[in-house]
Amino acid sequence: MALNFDDSSHENGFWINALIGAIAAFVLGFIPFSTVLGGVVAAYLQKGETQMENVKVGAAAGGILFLPSLLALFAFGFLGLLSGSAEGFIFIMFIGVIGLILAGLYTIGACALGGLIAHAVWEDDFRKARTTATTGSSTETYEEAQY
Repeated sequence: MALNFDDSSHENGFWINALIGAIAAFVLGFIPFSTVLGGVVAAYLQKGETQMENVKVGAAAGGILFLPSLLALFAFGFLGLLSGSAEGFIFIMFIGVIGLILAGLYTIGACALGGLIAHAVWEDDFRKARTTATTGSSTETYEEAQY
């Protein structure tokens, strides 16, 4: 399977574009709010027909990026078992679950926000790309689309 990064990159598939967005967010992790950038990348590659489609692919990128965080819950559980008491285990798991929920809200929410931003910024370009991909060519230029 060859990956497309041209005007018809939505043909890569929803999950491939979401994975690429998650990888972009991970690689750009040193930048504040890199998760938003990951959502932007995923939505830009998806070039969805509707705003909701771009938000969904952004949220999926956040979900993929969030999956390794689930390992932290197991680490908290292991630390709780080392405490030797049931109360310690329950308390540490409670703190771990609360932290995991907050991290999930940030990660998935920020990536979904990136999908929303991408749709708002490139809506005309997405429409043009879909027109070009379905007809094979477009008689309308970018300047004509603005008027």
